[in-house]
Amino acid sequence: MSLKKIQNTVFVMKMGNICQNSILSAILILFLSSLISAQEKYPDWSYEMKIWPFDVLYPFETAFARINGEDKTSDTQIRNNLNTAKNEGANVVIFYIDEEQTYETFVDESGFNQTLSRIKFLVEEAHTRNLKVVCYLNGLEVISVGATTNQTMPSLARNNPDWLQVDITGDKMVWYTTSQIDWIPGNSEDAWASPLSPWRDLLKSRLSALGTTGLDGVYIDATFLPGVDNFGIKWASSDPYFQDEFQDSYGLSIPSNVDWNSEQWRKFIYFRHQVIRDYLGELADVARTNGITPFFESSSCDFKSGTFLGNDVPFTISGGIACSPEIEPEGDYFAAFRMSKATRDANQDFPMWFLGWPESPDLARREYAITLCHSGNYYPTADAGFPSNSFTFMDLLREPVLNKRVPFQNTVLIYPMRSKDYTYTGGSTFDSYENAFTKLMQKHIPFRILPMETMTSSDLININNVVLAGAESISDAEYDLLKNKIISLVGENGTKDEWGNERSQPLVFSNVTDISNLTPGFVFTVQAPTTSYLEYYVDESDEDHYFIFTYNDNNSGQIIINNSTSMTGKVYEIDNGSHNINGTIITVPIVDYLEIIELQLNSATAVNNNDSPDLEFMSLENIPNPFNSSTTIKFVLKERVFTEIKVYDILGTEIVSLLNEELNAGDYEVVFNANQLSSGVYIYRIIAGKFTASKKMNLVK
Repeated sequence: MSLKKIQNTVFVMKMGNICQNSILSAILILFLSSLISAQEKYPDWSYEMKIWPFDVLYPFETAFARINGEDKTSDTQIRNNLNTAKNEGANVVIFYIDEEQTYETFVDESGFNQTLSRIKFLVEEAHTRNLKVVCYLNGLEVISVGATTNQTMPSLARNNPDWLQVDITGDKMVWYTTSQIDWIPGNSEDAWASPLSPWRDLLKSRLSALGTTGLDGVYIDATFLPGVDNFGIKWASSDPYFQDEFQDSYGLSIPSNVDWNSEQWRKFIYFRHQVIRDYLGELADVARTNGITPFFESSSCDFKSGTFLGNDVPFTISGGIACSPEIEPEGDYFAAFRMSKATRDANQDFPMWFLGWPESPDLARREYAITLCHSGNYYPTADAGFPSNSFTFMDLLREPVLNKRVPFQNTVLIYPMRSKDYTYTGGSTFDSYENAFTKLMQKHIPFRILPMETMTSSDLININNVVLAGAESISDAEYDLLKNKIISLVGENGTKDEWGNERSQPLVFSNVTDISNLTPGFVFTVQAPTTSYLEYYVDESDEDHYFIFTYNDNNSGQIIINNSTSMTGKVYEIDNGSHNINGTIITVPIVDYLEIIELQLNSATAVNNNDSPDLEFMSLENIPNPFNSSTTIKFVLKERVFTEIKVYDILGTEIVSLLNEELNAGDYEVVFNANQLSSGVYIYRIIAGKFTASKKMNLVK
């Protein structure tokens, strides 16, 4: 349950020293928004996955098996592979059908029935070992091995040519290889189906059938529109199904050429994102209905390729399906961190598992560090070797850290997908976005990457700062959500409407501050190298209990945490387990790519601003807390003094004045009735002469 948030719950973080002049500005809610329906919830096991690659399941002697010198995967091989996974400490296995999704094992009825039988055996054997099973599927791609030379063999393009994607020039998305190209064998047909064609119904029926095997999860890859970019840039799809849907949705025909200056083209680009989102969302619904937990895999994340592929992860996730980002950073692990974070942040209720293909043990260790910064799941894919104790280290973290943490952010960086799309050729929006991300990370700001196109008012509740970076295209509705926030601007923002048309006047934000002025805002201070990227979490049941995950690109330097009162906690390291820390200044040497700091602050919130021993609070509390409808505030005065008690909401707006009079020394009780208020955290403040204090109370209805 690593990143899963409890719904309809509010958490509070103290963000500064509480004093007479700035009590309410010292508090921030971590409001757990993005409520998801019961249909979209994910089971507990999907947040605690230690995944082992089962390898390929050949359900019979397939063409793929023959070219790899294999035969049908035997019962003994299945049992041995599962035993290996169990011995490695895994609790989930993932398998591929026939290496890649092929016509003979998945589309052909006879072949699919044989495939189902073998999957059922695999699942039954796995479940006896307490292993969950996830099946890898392709969302739109179907390979037919041998089809180049054997022109009579069944294939998707030959048997169902009207199902294929078509690019805007009229070319069908099918290729025939003579030699190996990436994952596509030589002498093979590589065909890409349209997500609006009858292929959609076939895949839904296959998911229903897979549900009968007891399968636990599906992992849907290759859900893109242009097919494979090795064959050139293909702007798909303009098949008849797409044509009809685009006409119905926008009243437009699909453009016949690329024209970024055309609103018609820009709407087509956005429509492609909508189709992929809805397609995967519908597949996810079918999977859940049949007892299968759905995931999709994508390499686009928040990168520029999402425009071309039509699958932009932060937007696609809004269809109700969790993502496994496939990230191949090619040495840029700051970019890998950003892409992983963007995927996690798009829906923080969903599980995530990072997929990469590191080429050395050192790179695998970096990937593992980034994974734990954002997820409680790990899928080791490095043939070169991954941390040998990766699963046992996760076991060490599971209860005290991973199952308690929820992301904490007081700032959002807006991810402007449409603007990124519309500036595809020049890349100005992505450059501004990437620049802003780097600045926030190097200043160690606790922030969330928030997709603009799916942003709601609840996402912005109690967010202190919003960073707009290259968000040229902003709709009026999006502007209404943002205009009253403190805004930092990077690059060009608000000069165009949602469809990329120039506004007569750029949008005006009245409260603007430079991004360099933003600060983390914690009650404590954190010093760390700019090559260390920090993710902040809070205990879901204790607002004074922090977890700071640091990805360190360089294994040098130190992290220093300074607080006015003593702190306690632990440091967790991959090879060194954990050790205790305490003090008002805590120094953590950076010795690995990952340092995890658990921090417990002093929970006292009242501050006595009077030096005289003649006046003190013997107690200050409200009972009950949390409360439903009413609570009693109890306090003690040691001498006669003018006393005031007021209640505020978390934004600092005064709700009610409960007391405003001179009182004698003694014990007092004041009832706060909240019948007309909504659930949430409220603050009550008492001023008695020179004494000022505030405390939180939680209204739960």
